[in-house]
Amino acid sequence: MKTKKSIISSRRIRAKVRETQAFLSLSKIQQEIVNTGQNITAIFKGFEVVKQNGIKYWERYSQNSRNNAEIIRELYGNSLEVKF
Repeated sequence: MKTKKSIISSRRIRAKVRETQAFLSLSKIQQEIVNTGQNITAIFKGFEVVKQNGIKYWERYSQNSRNNAEIIRELYGNSLEVKF
């Protein structure tokens, strides 16, 4: 049984995925495939690995689809903070 917290985070990550340029550049059929629960979960888990272990580690060991990988890279790039 899913908790309210996991449902909310799933909705948030799905909304973030839909806002990426990588997602918007896909055809409607590809968008529907990426928008499935299984892909959203894979994107979320991949994004968490990138945040914890870094992009190089993730690229070396991940087996994500090209579309998911582009979305994860964009989400990671958008989450970085530049400090002066």
